Amino acid sequence: MSQIVEAIKRIAHSKKQSNHDNLPATLIAYHPPYKSLKNATPKNLEPKQLELVNKDLGSYQPRLSIKQIKEIVEPYRFQLPQEFYDLYLMGNGCLPIGISDDTDWNSVYNYFYFPDYPARFATLQKAMSCYCDMLINDNPRLLPFCTSYREDVVLSIVGSKKQQETSPVLVTYSDYVNEEDPCEMNVLFPSLTNMMLAYAELYEHKGKSTPTWIEDIVQKYGGNYRWFYY
Repeated sequence: MSQIVEAIKRIAHSKKQSNHDNLPATLIAYHPPYKSLKNATPKNLEPKQLELVNKDLGSYQPRLSIKQIKEIVEPYRFQLPQEFYDLYLMGNGCLPIGISDDTDWNSVYNYFYFPDYPARFATLQKAMSCYCDMLINDNPRLLPFCTSYREDVVLSIVGSKKQQETSPVLVTYSDYVNEEDPCEMNVLFPSLTNMMLAYAELYEHKGKSTPTWIEDIVQKYGGNYRWFYY
């Protein structure tokens, strides 16, 4: 098991333990006047809520196969790191709630938005659409994969001619993403794996009493705390 998969499973376990909102419940909460609820299921949704979920998440693929990933990223001109494949095999712009083998991992009701809504990982389809529309000619090594609470900031990874295990997670302004040299961009974490390990530990230790516990964990995994709350 790779380190990033281990981190994702730790996050999934933490979210199961905390009874975290799933994708439909979070979507409903962000679309007033629909009433917020925990653990949304098709049976406990009102007709209008179910209509909203089916409209926005009806064709959503929460997990991709290796074949699907390769087909979607075919236009990308470089090699994506192995950790990126491992991530999207576990969640396509989302992460699982729980780790049970008996769970239906094709159901959006068993996933949550990561890191949060509306700041979240993009689906691979959306990431590649952005790449083809903005970067394929001007900055082809860069692949934006995460939006932010601020609309002008995005997280990206960098491809290489020969596949690497990891890539740094870069943070930049969307207005400059197609012209800024990746080597000059701010590094949020030295790898996507480190980022996920940091989140796993943050979720497992949420509420720790020391004043700098969040900063300490972020820095433990090489993260730039200044950019962490992007």
